Order: sequence, then C-alpha cells, then structure tokens
Amino acid sequence: MGIRTFFKKLGRSQSGNAALLVALGMPVLVGGTGYAVDTAQWYLWKRELQHAVDQAAIAGAWAKAENPGGSGYIDRADREYQANVDLVDPFDSGATVTLEDYDGGTDNSVQVTASATGELAFSAYILGRATTVRATAVAIHEPATSYRPCLLALDKSAGKSVWFTGGPTVTAQCGVGAISDAGDAIVFDGGSGTFDLEFVVTSGGLDDPHQHSSGDVVIEEMGDLADPHEGLTPPDNPPARSLSC
Repeated sequence: MGIRTFFKKLGRSQSGNAALLVALGMPVLVGGTGYAVDTAQWYLWKRELQHAVDQAAIAGAWAKAENPGGSGYIDRADREYQANVDLVDPFDSGATVTLEDYDGGTDNSVQVTASATGELAFSAYILGRATTVRATAVAIHEPATSYRPCLLALDKSAGKSVWFTGGPTVTAQCGVGAISDAGDAIVFDGGSGTFDLEFVVTSGGLDDPHQHSSGDVVIEEMGDLADPHEGLTPPDNPPARSLSC
C-alpha cells in the first residue's frame, strides 16, 4: 500500500481521525498547562520581590532624610528588604541600594533593585535554563519640614486637645497644632464654620468628617512635635493678674 493510499484511507476513517486529533493536541494541552503553572509561580516571585524593594526604598529614604550625610540608609533598606522576602529567599540576589538623581536633583532618591533566578520543572526543561525576575523601586528623600504653629495644644495625650465646634470662623495662617498622640487630638465638629489655617499638624490623629481642613496642609502622626515651653520654669507670683487684649 502506497503512502498516498494510506493517508486517503486514514482521512476516511472516523475513529482514526479522533485518535489522531487527540494525539496531535496533547502536547499543546500539556505545554499550555505547564506554562500556566510556571507563569503563576513567576508572578508570585515578582509580587513578593516588588513588595520587598518597595518597603526597602521607603525605609532607606526615611533614614537618608533623618541623616542626610550618613550611609545608614543602606543598612536600613537592606534590613527592610530581608524582612519582606520569604518565597524567593533561597535564590534571590539580595538588595542593591543606590542613590539616584530625581527631578533635576542630585542623589536625592534611594533606589533598590533585586532579582530572583530559579528553575521550575517544566519551563527549565523547555527553555534549558533558569528564569530571572527583577524588581526596582525608588523613593525620594527630603529633610523634614519644621512646623511651628502659633496655635499649639500642649497636652501630650488628650483627645480633642484642639476642638473646633459651634461653627466658628478661624483665621490662623501661622498654623494649628497638637502634640497629643491621641487618635482625635484635633477635632472639627459640625458642618458649619470657615477655616483658614495654612497647615494642621499633630502627633496623633485628626477627626474632620466635614473636610474643613481640606484646603490646608495636614500632617498626622508627626513624631517630632514638642512643647516649646517645656524647659521653662513657670513664674511663682501669687498675685492674680489680668490681661486685656
């Protein structure tokens, strides 16, 4: 029987066609499934690696802002990176921490890069090599701004240490602040009132459901606020005094 005759008979055979189609499609089916499984694993590597470098860059930028002339930002970024890798830990490159130029500045941002190179059974067999995923994150560092509000509540833990209620009109363009670490250290009550505050700063939190401070700079949980009068000794003068403004 010639080969042409064989294929003609095979083409007319219904049972032979089904078997042939299944046989021809099986490598595609197995290959697609294998790649899908390996691709999902690569995404897991990438997600963990990106989270680790993101956290490391932020930590490094904070450290650099606190000590602009030092190199401690490298150790701080590396520690944060190591604390956030688990799945890729056996085969990652570790964090590479560098200073980079950003928006016309010089060495004003911290960049963290890392990679992970590993073999998965299916892709390594097909490709003949390991697969590498990479991640990069950049965070800018700037010296902290010094806020010196002219209206400053000095209690270190009180809630509502600054409390605006009753619909007042407040103009304090030199800023409002509270060194209290309470979650409601500064509170705006009610939907009425007008406020021109320039900035609002607190060591704790701000409760402003009606967004009275939306047009101002708002800084919550600022850790270095202090009582500017803490080192002063109050005068010991028993006679009552009055002040007319």
